[in-house]
Amino acid sequence: MPLDAKALGDDLTALFEGRKGFPESTADAAKAWAKIYRDYAANGRAGTAAPLATGLDTAETNLAKALDPIFTAARGGAAKTFATDLDAAFVAFWFTPPVQFAAPPVTGAVTAAPPGVLGPALATVFTAGAAAGSSAADQAKAVAAAIDTWTRTVIVTITPPVPPSPVPLT
Repeated sequence: MPLDAKALGDDLTALFEGRKGFPESTADAAKAWAKIYRDYAANGRAGTAAPLATGLDTAETNLAKALDPIFTAARGGAAKTFATDLDAAFVAFWFTPPVQFAAPPVTGAVTAAPPGVLGPALATVFTAGAAAGSSAADQAKAVAAAIDTWTRTVIVTITPPVPPSPVPLT
């Protein structure tokens, strides 16, 4: 199954609308965002190769740890760098350490997750949502669309063949 922007949007909508209750802390919110993104990323493919669960588990934990202080700062009124900080956290998801992929006989690892792309897209989404007074669902879907578009720029280098072949995430 490929990356699914609709499922990402639905999961963020459920979080933003508090369908299962709102997170009690920024740490809980960070864990919820990280789980949603991890579940979405698990469906990604680079050719036939899929991300390995162990790498995604580590990436989810690291993303939650990165998001907590970002959410804490934004909640405290220091939202100026919110989108840029989110950009860095999502780039790190793929690189800290690089997520590994496999589908025998090929293996691969993330070799590119462009920084400085997601942040401006999210800043635009946040500005538009605030100006228009959009609903939680509208905002969640817009955030999901920005994240999905950026995630599809992630590159996994697959081996064999020789030389290794870069493949976009789908």
